[in-house]
Amino acid sequence: MAGIIDKIKKSQVKDKKDKLADKSDKDSRKSRSKKAGRAHELVLDVLETEKSSNIRALGKYTFLVKRTARKSEIAKAVSEYFGVNVVGVNVIKGQGKRVRFGGQEGKRKNFKKAMVTLGQGESINFK
Repeated sequence: MAGIIDKIKKSQVKDKKDKLADKSDKDSRKSRSKKAGRAHELVLDVLETEKSSNIRALGKYTFLVKRTARKSEIAKAVSEYFGVNVVGVNVIKGQGKRVRFGGQEGKRKNFKKAMVTLGQGESINFK
């Protein structure tokens, strides 16, 4: 009887170790965001468009950022979060489109994009 219980406990321990190994990728992202401070709050997402993928060859990356973020804050956040040297930041404000949902009229959120230029020979790996 004790042998069966020991086997069950060992299998449960192995399952927990496997789950912890799966979470290691998430933990590395969390630790990176904690280290970067407020950077993960300012940089909301990476924009994947045809134009943004074409200008990556020039060392420019496009991000969706918080609407209240300033250029200096964006540059600091990207350099801390990704560990790269930021040379310049261009900001684009966009108005949300007016849309209709059946008979209901509405509006999408306003947004702000930042095109960040990195130093010579630097790149960001998003994988």
